[in-house]
Amino acid sequence: MVNCLRCNNKLTLVIDLKNSNFKCKKCDTVYDLIIKDKIVSVGLDGKSINFFLNDISFFNNELSKKTIYELYNKGYVKCIKTLNTAFNDHYNNWELSLDNLKNNVINNSNKTINSLTNSLKRVNLSQANYSCPSCGFVLSFEEAVNANFLCNACSENLKIFDPVAESNEINNKIEYIKEKILTLERGWC
Repeated sequence: MVNCLRCNNKLTLVIDLKNSNFKCKKCDTVYDLIIKDKIVSVGLDGKSINFFLNDISFFNNELSKKTIYELYNKGYVKCIKTLNTAFNDHYNNWELSLDNLKNNVINNSNKTINSLTNSLKRVNLSQANYSCPSCGFVLSFEEAVNANFLCNACSENLKIFDPVAESNEINNKIEYIKEKILTLERGWC
């Protein structure tokens, strides 16, 4: 469980996009939220916890309204609507539960690892010689000749496929994601 460093309650950050504030819902302690290379770092007083969000696209490493909606659609943040009776509309209050975020990141990372592991098995079993750089479609030499070295799925030019290099690249991605999961499971550091 990720607790607030001040009040020691379960940490839920209230997101204020106008002022770029990220406050603890219980004690109003303001936390730093830094985004760099798909890593969201939440910190206070030199301690931080890092979340690797490989399935979210951040524009200029900033938390924009578009990114908030993407986080909402992926289940990372919660939206609480408050009725504004004066103008007959509502406010969106965004909340980020770090426990929920942590669990979702670990689950999504494990799904990505499983997908990469399946790709690795496919690459290791493959005797294919050509692959599509756009969609990843893999063909043997005979199939590539019959298709005039164009992808059957998207008509992109096929590239020579190197199973060893592909296997190494997939293994590196898997290790990187596993490292990020271990860092996240350690908590505040």
